[in-house]
Amino acid sequence: AVKPVQDRGRPKNCMFICVPDSVSNLFKDVSPSHWRIQAVIISTPESDNLLVNSYFPFDERNEGIDNEELAETLAVIQNVINNNQFDSIVWTGDINADLSRNNIQSRTVQDSVNNIDLTPVRDRNEIDFTCTYEREEVIHVSLLDHFFLSKDLLDKVVEASVLHHPENTLDHEPIFCVLES
Repeated sequence: AVKPVQDRGRPKNCMFICVPDSVSNLFKDVSPSHWRIQAVIISTPESDNLLVNSYFPFDERNEGIDNEELAETLAVIQNVINNNQFDSIVWTGDINADLSRNNIQSRTVQDSVNNIDLTPVRDRNEIDFTCTYEREEVIHVSLLDHFFLSKDLLDKVVEASVLHHPENTLDHEPIFCVLES
């Protein structure tokens, strides 16, 4: 069986990190009271790893917009990192920033990733695109969903990719990253 980590009074429209019952004793919920962020520390005899799952505000792709919600979301993630003890970080989610773009949201996210000293998994694995959208009758693709890892975890990546499935009718494709144990 799989169940979400502790509810902690989150609103009904939030996401959850689900954990199999068989290993739930290895997980400690350190999620903040913020609907865009979930976090757990996974403790094994070898290490304690922080897993952050996040859902970022939409990228308006407008330099004139000061995205307070983006800044707040990044500050909450930084607080989770600052207020917990762990060895390594896995940060994932719908980041809503294509890091190949030169716009304020992408630069802000990239700066945060760099400041935390994480590396995008896409830098070392072939991840083509995670999002499709149509504008002016043209289909566009972008890489908006990410895994960012501590440098010590990069060599532990067994596989990372996107699941492109023809029956998926959503605009985002599921991503995954498998780490050796």
